[in-house]
Amino acid sequence: MEKTEDKLTKRNLWTYTLGSIGRDTAVAMFSGYLLTFVLYTKTLTDLQFSLISMAMIVGRIIDGFTSPLMGNILDVTRTKWGKFKPWIAIGMLICAVIYYISFTATAGGWSYVTLFVITYLTYCIVFNMNDISYWGMLPSLASQKEDRDRLSSRAVLFAGIGGAIATIVVPTFTAGDLTIGGSAPTAYAAISAIFIALFLGTQTITLLGVKEKPLPPKGTATVNKVGIKTVVQTMKNNDQLMWCNAIFLLYSVGSGLAMGGLGINYIFFEFGYNGFLVTVFSALGGVASGLIMMFFTPISKRFTRDQLMCFAAVCVVGGSALMLLLGLLVPHTMVVFKFALMMVANLFSFGGQSIFYLVHC
Repeated sequence: MEKTEDKLTKRNLWTYTLGSIGRDTAVAMFSGYLLTFVLYTKTLTDLQFSLISMAMIVGRIIDGFTSPLMGNILDVTRTKWGKFKPWIAIGMLICAVIYYISFTATAGGWSYVTLFVITYLTYCIVFNMNDISYWGMLPSLASQKEDRDRLSSRAVLFAGIGGAIATIVVPTFTAGDLTIGGSAPTAYAAISAIFIALFLGTQTITLLGVKEKPLPPKGTATVNKVGIKTVVQTMKNNDQLMWCNAIFLLYSVGSGLAMGGLGINYIFFEFGYNGFLVTVFSALGGVASGLIMMFFTPISKRFTRDQLMCFAAVCVVGGSALMLLLGLLVPHTMVVFKFALMMVANLFSFGGQSIFYLVHC
C-alpha cells in the first residue's frame, strides 16, 4: 500500500521486475544463440555468412541512432495507459513475431540471408521500443535512491534469471544426446515457442500490474527533441562521446561474438559436441552474477560508480584474457583441468558484466 507518491510500492516492485524474466529469457536466446542456430542448421557460403555477420554489426550501429530517438518519442507520449506501456506492448508483440520467425524459418541460401537481414535490422529498431520504455519506466517508479537501487537490483536479478534459463535450456536441449526431437531445427523451434510464451506472459504482468505516476498536463513538460541530424552533429563535435560510442560498439560486438559464437563453438570443438557442457561452463558465472545482483544495494553504498566501473572492467578484461591464455597454453590432453580453469576465469567475466549493467541502470 502506497504511503506517498514517491514511495516504491510492493505492487510495482514485483509486477515491474517480474517482467524482466521472460523478456530476458527470449532476448538471451536471440542475442546469444542466433549465430549458433545459423551455423548448425543452415548451409551457407562464406559470402552469405559474411553478409549475416555484417548485418549484425550494422544492427548495432542502427541501435545507437534509434535509442535517442526513442527517448524523444517517450518524452512526448501521452496516453491513458501512460507513456511507457504502449511502447512496451508494441515492442513486445513485434519482437515475439521476429523471435519465432528467426528460429523456425526453413528457407536456405540467399532466401534465408534476405530474411535474416530484414528481420534482424527490424529487430534492432523495434527492440528499442520495448527495451528503452521498460528500463525508462524504472526511475519513474522510485524517486528515492534506496528504492531505485532495490528496484534496479531486483529487475537485473530477474533478468539474470531469465538469461540463466536460456543459458541452461538452449545448449542442453539443442546439441548432444538431449536434443529435442533429435534435430537442432526442431529443438530451436520448440524452445523459442516456450520462451516467447514466457516473454509475453511476464511482460503482460508488468503491463497490467504496474501503476505509473500520473503524467503532468500536456504542454507543461519541457521536451528537447533529438533528431538524427542532431545525434550525428553531437557525436561529430564531441570527442569523448565518439570514443564512448566506439567503445560500446566494440564491446557489444565483441561480447556477442565471443560468448554467442566463438565461445560456444570453442567448447564444441575442444571438449565435444554436447550442449550440456556449455551449460556447465556458464553455470558458475551465472551463480556469481546472481550473488552480485542480490547484494548490489549494500555494495553500491560502499563504493562509487567510478570504482565499480573500474572493477567491472578489470574483471571482464582479465577473465576474458585468462580464458584466451588457458585455451592457447593448456594442452588438450589435460581436458578436465583445462575446462575447470576456464570455468573459474569465466566467473570473473560474468561477474564484471553484471556489475557493468547494474551501474548503468
